[in-house]
Amino acid sequence: MTSTFDLTNLDRFAGTSTSIRRPREFAHFSYDDTHTLKPLSAESLSYYYPPLSGAPGVEDHRPDLSAGFKTFRQRDDSVDEHLDGLLDTLQAYEETLLGKVGGGEDEVEVANVRVTADVITWRGMMTKILTVAFDDFSDFEMNATCFQVRHNPYATTPKPG
Repeated sequence: MTSTFDLTNLDRFAGTSTSIRRPREFAHFSYDDTHTLKPLSAESLSYYYPPLSGAPGVEDHRPDLSAGFKTFRQRDDSVDEHLDGLLDTLQAYEETLLGKVGGGEDEVEVANVRVTADVITWRGMMTKILTVAFDDFSDFEMNATCFQVRHNPYATTPKPG
């Protein structure tokens, strides 16, 4: 089912708003060679090295576009992962903070362990959302999941000390 979001009738949003703050990264994750999730790990982070063409003293050479083709492994697209990596990383992040509360490493209050945010997403999706009003020629599909259940799992947890 595909639906569209009308950007021309903005009067329907009058009076309702959320606080807009600068996005911040609070966690990251990687997948290893076997596509196993590594929460809070930058193990598979790739670096970009700009081409050296035209640099003084550097011989011009064409990049090999087939590099890595022989070692490429197609991942299983039949497994529908949805938000698994993002949510598992969010859970690991909160568990790490909760461990600091119990272990006394840093002074972190239990109330600050939960990530409080109106939107949690990948950086690329946020870029698409913010630039959609300026791009008349491209279209894209985006799925959203709205969690409206509010609960406090730490309410019954005794406070340390």
